[in-house]
Amino acid sequence: MKTTRLWLTTLLFITITNLAQSVFAQDTRVVPAPPVGVSKSGLSNHVATQDPIDPERAFDSETGQNLYWDCVKKTWVDAKTGKSLGFHGVLAKDGEVVPGPPVGVSESGLSNHVATQDPIDPERAFDSETGQNLYWDRDNKTWKDAKTGKSLGFHGVLTKKPCPPPATTRTPPTPTPPPVEHASSGMPARFELGLGYSYMHPADEVVKDLHGFNVSGFYNVNSWLAFGGEFSGLYGSKTETQQFMDGDMKKDIDVKTSLDRYFYLFGPQVTVHPCEHAKVFGHVLVGGVHDRNEVSFPDGSMRSSADAFAMAVGAGVDFQVTRHFSVGPSFDYVPTHFTSPTGDNWQNNWRVGVVGKISF
Repeated sequence: MKTTRLWLTTLLFITITNLAQSVFAQDTRVVPAPPVGVSKSGLSNHVATQDPIDPERAFDSETGQNLYWDCVKKTWVDAKTGKSLGFHGVLAKDGEVVPGPPVGVSESGLSNHVATQDPIDPERAFDSETGQNLYWDRDNKTWKDAKTGKSLGFHGVLTKKPCPPPATTRTPPTPTPPPVEHASSGMPARFELGLGYSYMHPADEVVKDLHGFNVSGFYNVNSWLAFGGEFSGLYGSKTETQQFMDGDMKKDIDVKTSLDRYFYLFGPQVTVHPCEHAKVFGHVLVGGVHDRNEVSFPDGSMRSSADAFAMAVGAGVDFQVTRHFSVGPSFDYVPTHFTSPTGDNWQNNWRVGVVGKISF
């Protein structure tokens, strides 16, 4: 008999708990955690503790401050001074509170390790300890793992307490889950440095084949737009046998023409991510070119140099090898504007290469 009563009591408790959770999930609002600060002991991610009974109140044991959540102004306030303190998280462009990701234990054992929100898109975050990319699900009011879809919660509390004055009811927009950030464009990777091999075919030059290097650097404004530049050096030579008159006789002489060409170009680059381990980019770069020419004869040589406007319009593909390293081909049309005696001042050049890139 006692066993039956215990079983019925347990079943009733589970039923009531599930019903309460179902009701609580409706019409709730987010109360984010108080802002992260520096404690007296020097801990850089010290946070005041929310009251478990009334999560819109908090106490800072380090400073002795009592705080309360102003749901209208969307900020924590010092109860004594009335000073607005903000909160752990960011306000979206439409005024939606996006709380900070949940606190976890890092690989180094830090018990208040937190993933970092993207300063450009605060509804995305990156965990440098685990490599996870997260996104904020507005409908379910939780951070989710962009790869697995697992709900992770957030740093703060959900409450059913209405926010005075009552706000006009609005239907939140249906969130579109963001694409998984790739390692090559993950949020912490703001810089990208490249080094590679280049081949150029200058169609209007005596020397038709140039080989050399390419060095580039770009700053990623976001996951698809970057600004930067490149410097490249290309070298080639060609030897031809030409006939010259020596008195009344024709004489064959080897004439060697050498060309050293340097480009310095700057501009925007746009990137798209068609799949997880590759990205396609395109750029339009403008700048200058410096040529050094040398024509060598058996009894001497002639040297000259020239500078002109140049640009590069091209595209390429990067294949991810590791989290911070990628490699792939690039293709460019590189017109130059050297003054020509024939009046045709634009020269056509084609360039291909293979570049390895490091992002950080």
